[in-house]
Amino acid sequence: MRASELELPEGMKVYLDMDGVIANFFEEYAKLAGVKSYRDVPAAKVDPTLNKMIGTNFFDKLPKFPVSDKIVDICVQAAGSYGIISSPLRNDFANSEKQKRTWIKRELNPQPVEIFITPNKAKHAVSDGVPNVLIDDRGDNISSWEAAGGIGIKFQADEDSLKVILDGLKRARRIGDGDDKLVPQELKSRNLGSMIATDKEEQNENFADGKKKGKSRPGRVKKSGASCNGSVTALRKRAKNASGEKAKMYHWCANMKSGKKK
Repeated sequence: MRASELELPEGMKVYLDMDGVIANFFEEYAKLAGVKSYRDVPAAKVDPTLNKMIGTNFFDKLPKFPVSDKIVDICVQAAGSYGIISSPLRNDFANSEKQKRTWIKRELNPQPVEIFITPNKAKHAVSDGVPNVLIDDRGDNISSWEAAGGIGIKFQADEDSLKVILDGLKRARRIGDGDDKLVPQELKSRNLGSMIATDKEEQNENFADGKKKGKSRPGRVKKSGASCNGSVTALRKRAKNASGEKAKMYHWCANMKSGKKK
């Protein structure tokens, strides 16, 4: 396939999930549970196995799939660059985010232009009115992404061929060009217990990042290019006109000024 056949419409971004797509989560998960395959993990062992990951470098140690570099290459051919959207581990938001970012920095070349570690992937489904593409192994992530207006490709590297991604990108191109309609896929996911952090955990992490022993700390607000200067209304407006981490931090500033602590 020629690169031109992969090229997506202007403004359409491609995001990759990590676990199950480019990082071999399931093999290491099965080892931690003491079984041959993740499918063999009994229900009673699911949450206890997830608890073993908390506070460790589990995500930093995950091996890449043999096709991971090729997946990145395909995404770059399609959109010129790519981003990462991955879910944090419940009850271990900050640590799992740190481990995943360390993995990304070491294992991926070229590097993603955006990295979002969030339980709410669907908020990145559309940018400036243009649908974005998410390649993810969990069916419910694809369903919520497409319900939000994005285009999803369900892919698990140890089960699917790269043709699944190529066909999904062709569909994305047809939709972006107006030659096809977006009909949201209704997909389900395997039961991995309470693995993913909640929206509340993400919000608490944002508030905690701005506080340190009663003193103000620029932290993520400064890094994102946002500022807490201005009224709550002005900050909400800036958040609406921004995207990604910058929009999130404007919302955080507005919440802090309005006295919303949770």
